[in-house]
Amino acid sequence: MSLPFNYSFDYLLLNGREVKLRSAVREKPQTSFEEETLHFISSWINGEKFFSQQTSGSTGTPKIITLSREQLVMSAQRTMSRLPVKPGQTALVCLDTRYIAGKMMLVRALTHNLRIVATEPSGNPLQQINDPVDFMAVVPLQMSRMMTESMHALLNISAILIGGAPVSPVLADALRNLPNNIYATYGMTETASNIALQRLSGPEPETAFHPLPGVEISLNDDACLIIKVPELATPVITRDVAEIFPDGSFRILGRMDHVINSGGIKILPEQCEKVVAAVLSRMGISYDFFVGSLPHDELGQQAVLIMEGRPLPLDTEQMIRSALKKELALHAPRSIFYLPEFKRTSTGKIMRSETLALLHAG
Repeated sequence: MSLPFNYSFDYLLLNGREVKLRSAVREKPQTSFEEETLHFISSWINGEKFFSQQTSGSTGTPKIITLSREQLVMSAQRTMSRLPVKPGQTALVCLDTRYIAGKMMLVRALTHNLRIVATEPSGNPLQQINDPVDFMAVVPLQMSRMMTESMHALLNISAILIGGAPVSPVLADALRNLPNNIYATYGMTETASNIALQRLSGPEPETAFHPLPGVEISLNDDACLIIKVPELATPVITRDVAEIFPDGSFRILGRMDHVINSGGIKILPEQCEKVVAAVLSRMGISYDFFVGSLPHDELGQQAVLIMEGRPLPLDTEQMIRSALKKELALHAPRSIFYLPEFKRTSTGKIMRSETLALLHAG
């Protein structure tokens, strides 16, 4: 029996075994990833019109929203219009399909006639497969691991999307030397994933996100990004502070929720973190970190650097503080704190408020 849409492949490769699409609903899943992947594919090929989707919860309490089939299809079309991926090629699904990033890789494959290879999410998904891959979406951690451990296989992948977290300056600099078509993505569950891409590879990488076809952007009075896409009745008003350039591209400066008011000085932690990343990289320090705030008697709030791991030697700390003060001046974190482990969402994003609460509790 043929599928109710134009798709050439009657099976997918799921954790190394062939699963026929028509019998996916009867396949016994061996993991939660397999269960979610098979359930979504079965719903899609059976013509489901609406899909419930949980947000990641990285900036607040996770919530359930409803996305229409039309939204998912149009999102896939927008993204694929920018990528050199052709029907008949292979898409690797290696992100959690409970969330929009993983689901949209399935939608892109099903709507653009791509063979699906799905593998359990891991730090280096290329270690788990033997099949050639043409297209994949990953988080920055996966990209870094693949560059370290599987460069030969990585170089054969035509198009790679990176999302879920900002790409660090160190990783972005390394990607310039790769021949692949590699893009940072900007989007959210409410917009069914990507609404803009930024090319990171090649001799002249882009310095800002470029909206995908049909996407309109603007700023509200708080300089937060407003997104309008044709299939949504109302615009999506984000909490992302942004800068829009004359050519229509934009750059995310940080989250309004994260702004630190230190004695009247407005500090965007995400901008500070780019400098921190560069400083730590020069010093050969690979701790995970973020810039947050703690109460201060005179300033109201003070910016602090929170690092995950054992405390560094005092002389190393002093070198970090001196470098940050030189580059960030009054925006530099005033103190360094350590925690053995950060609070994270199930997709690996740092939960800033919950992690800061650990400092208060300690």
